[in-house]
Amino acid sequence: MRHRSRAFFALAASALALATGGAVLGGIEDSHHDFDDMSQSNFETCRPCHTPHNADTTVTDAPLWNHEVTSAAYQPYSSPTLDASVGQASGVTKLCLSCHDGTVAVDSFGGATGTYVLGPGNFGDLGTDLSKHHPVSFVYDTALAVADGELRDPTSAPSGLGGTVASDLLIGGRLECSSCHDVHLERNTQGCLGCHFVGGRTTWSLSLRIDNTDSALCLTCHKKSNALDRRRTRVSRARPSDATTRCVRVPPRRLRTRRGAPLRPRARSAPRRRWSRARDRANGRRRPRSPSRSCR
Repeated sequence: MRHRSRAFFALAASALALATGGAVLGGIEDSHHDFDDMSQSNFETCRPCHTPHNADTTVTDAPLWNHEVTSAAYQPYSSPTLDASVGQASGVTKLCLSCHDGTVAVDSFGGATGTYVLGPGNFGDLGTDLSKHHPVSFVYDTALAVADGELRDPTSAPSGLGGTVASDLLIGGRLECSSCHDVHLERNTQGCLGCHFVGGRTTWSLSLRIDNTDSALCLTCHKKSNALDRRRTRVSRARPSDATTRCVRVPPRRLRTRRGAPLRPRARSAPRRRWSRARDRANGRRRPRSPSRSCR
């Protein structure tokens, strides 16, 4: 049964790639959307989202859809600096929110009503208030890039995946959840712990289409030309461990030295003469002053 479910997924992924302009990377085993160990799906990897028979034909944004679709109303993101027109979640984003908004159970598929809901505090729950999240379900085109002034033209900006932002990341010319996240991403080789607890903390980074080190994913669309320069400046301003010359307080009968150099006893060519104030006064001499302790 597992082999048949994964064979079906290969066909479904190919169909979805055609429907989204080839933007799907493929691969789901051991990812956080691998339902192979879910008893409600009869241990079939793809069944919670897709089915080969009796699919929901009203859903056109994904092939052979099998999961209950959310009907929630959302509070979209808004900002005085936002030039895009953002409305209610739609398209592929609405399919993602059918589990991640907390109004529909994860195991509500195939006509069954499930019980496992990603409620408040649970991993992956976004709720219906999307005003605190990156805007989704809006048209991202050349006109928006020109109006904003700090967005790259999606028709010419490289995506880092081989094509342009428009061809690799946008879904029908719109920015959706799957523009940044790939639900079919086979990067995780650690099972559940690989996505939920990496390095002792909860993380979502394993589902990103592009590694976001140095904000690489963000800068794929956003024009912040000085962002990486500022980072390099911060690194260059860090004080090196051995480049600063400093003086150290010298113990008695020790040479003053720079930090890091060994302290060695003072070399003596001949025994010192005991200094006598009376003798020097008689000879008309004064005791020489000690060398300055200040660093030069």
